[in-house]
Amino acid sequence: MRLKYNSNRLCPSRSRGFLRIGLQAPLRPAPAMQPTFYHDVLPILEQHCQSCHHGGGIAPMSFETYEETRLFAGAIRRATQEKSMPPWFADLHVGQFSNDPSLRPEEIGALAAWAEAKSPAGDTKNARPSRRWAESWSIPKADLVLKMTQAVALPASGDIEYTYEIVPTNFKEDRWVQMAEVLPTLRSNVHHAVV
Repeated sequence: MRLKYNSNRLCPSRSRGFLRIGLQAPLRPAPAMQPTFYHDVLPILEQHCQSCHHGGGIAPMSFETYEETRLFAGAIRRATQEKSMPPWFADLHVGQFSNDPSLRPEEIGALAAWAEAKSPAGDTKNARPSRRWAESWSIPKADLVLKMTQAVALPASGDIEYTYEIVPTNFKEDRWVQMAEVLPTLRSNVHHAVV
């Protein structure tokens, strides 16, 4: 090999150089990290699920702690892959909504991988401080609160089909609604409400 240097100490025509080559095995992608509850799952639940799935919330079970959530890992995987959870009834072709709770494909994948890995907890150091949920209204002070004209009778046990309740607004003209919230008297007895 001929080397050319701009140096007074070496004569380019008489210098010998050596090239050292290290051979390696072909590069392989690093194995994907196994999702854990505290690092990967809890942030997804906080952002997309806990608005209903918290202690005293409208959902029948809480997803605030590892102990509460791991029991439902398989159900969470199925419901998110089927896209039945989180519930969202708006037509995605109509526009974008700031309160759309829908999961991105990578979030659905993380929840599925976590369930398939037997729902590992991970390091509690990765847990963020628990979010505080309102015991009453979770939206700011409303301009108007509407009450049902009569209560819905619930059986002592079992499920009931959706009931359709008419709640008059008494508006004299059309109004734009910025946000709305349903606050059942017995949250543990109401799983979903569609307005």
